[in-house]
Amino acid sequence: MGRVGVEGSAGGYWDLGNNRAGGFSSWGVGAGINASYDIFGGFVLTDLHGITTNTNIVFGFWSLTLLFDPITLDFEGLTVGYGPAIVPYLPYGFSQSFSYTGIKCVIGCRS
Repeated sequence: MGRVGVEGSAGGYWDLGNNRAGGFSSWGVGAGINASYDIFGGFVLTDLHGITTNTNIVFGFWSLTLLFDPITLDFEGLTVGYGPAIVPYLPYGFSQSFSYTGIKCVIGCRS
């Protein structure tokens, strides 16, 4: 049976479209069976900041997160991560979340 919980992430970004870089943080609420942490990388096709609905699948040490627009369900990006499950006897997981991502530009920012 799935549970309701929270998710969060933070890191750096580089916007290839306009050569800006900075930091981001993301947090949200979700449901499923998933207890893991990892180092990840990926891409986003739209603005990095805002609300997305995320599908996260964990298989052993690998994770895949798919990001979608919560209204249109258009694909917006994905991340791939590598890291251990927090609960050793639960090496597989699946969760769905609604997340908000905020950014702070530090290089190449426009006022």
